[in-house]
Amino acid sequence: MRRRLQHTDSKIPLLEFGTSKRFPIPTRPFPVTTSSCPVPTTPFPTIAGLQNQASRSETSLSLLLESRTSSETKCEERPTRKSNNAFLVEGLARLLIGHIVDHDFTHLDFLKYLHDDYAAYLEYRSDEPYLKGREVYLAGYQAFVKAHPGYTLEIESLHGDVDEKNGTAVVWMNLIVEGHSKGVRRQSITMQQWRRKDGGWRAYKQTGIRGVDETM
Repeated sequence: MRRRLQHTDSKIPLLEFGTSKRFPIPTRPFPVTTSSCPVPTTPFPTIAGLQNQASRSETSLSLLLESRTSSETKCEERPTRKSNNAFLVEGLARLLIGHIVDHDFTHLDFLKYLHDDYAAYLEYRSDEPYLKGREVYLAGYQAFVKAHPGYTLEIESLHGDVDEKNGTAVVWMNLIVEGHSKGVRRQSITMQQWRRKDGGWRAYKQTGIRGVDETM
């Protein structure tokens, strides 16, 4: 049985978008508890550094944790707000994923929200991972699910960032992929880029990597 995406947040209204009513398209910004602090510049630890840390006492770790200032704690807990456009592109990305889950690659939403020159890098297509053009992308995806009828996606997490000044956006999606191959479940990280033109948003590029396969 094909798994479908489910909407569980009753606080977000389900609005008609295209011809689908299954996906939430928020129309106003909601407060979200995310950090607005500067991104730390601490480099990734080396193996030697990790080994040295492992040899230290718990007292050293306690002192390290206690050394954090109250201003850092307040910064982490300060809520920020997403813009309307951030919620909008997130909703559009969910909408298109929903059509992929349904294996409906002829839906008019693809024509409306994918640029004519949509470019995608699909790592699982080892023979030809790069697809250039919306029609090529949809035809390639359609052929793929025909060969793997059990293929489905589930959104584990999704986040959109919008550059209001330049009219661009990026949607990061952490996906759970099943059905390729049969009995295999894995994670996939996808980055979808969007551009605003004539008052509307259209996706123009997609890249991603897949995680380690896990036998179901």
